[in-house]
Amino acid sequence: MKVVRLIGLGAIVSMYASLLQKNPRIKFTILADAKRKKRYLKEPLFLNNQPFDFNYETPEEVAEPADLILIATKFGQLTGQLVIIR
Repeated sequence: MKVVRLIGLGAIVSMYASLLQKNPRIKFTILADAKRKKRYLKEPLFLNNQPFDFNYETPEEVAEPADLILIATKFGQLTGQLVIIR
């Protein structure tokens, strides 16, 4: 099983993220800081008018290295998000 993590969760990216999470051959998570994770859990994203329950983890919760990290942030946020990857 491949481990895939995503940083950034906008409207378009969330559609692709939902497909990755549904794939049984991929362990997929959204990597976010604690504040953002809390907000995502409190206010879930809606896809096709249905709430979608993504798997979220903070950098402190990461237990195994990722095979692939996808970064989907706006350019202005990129530098700040690179810290999360380390």
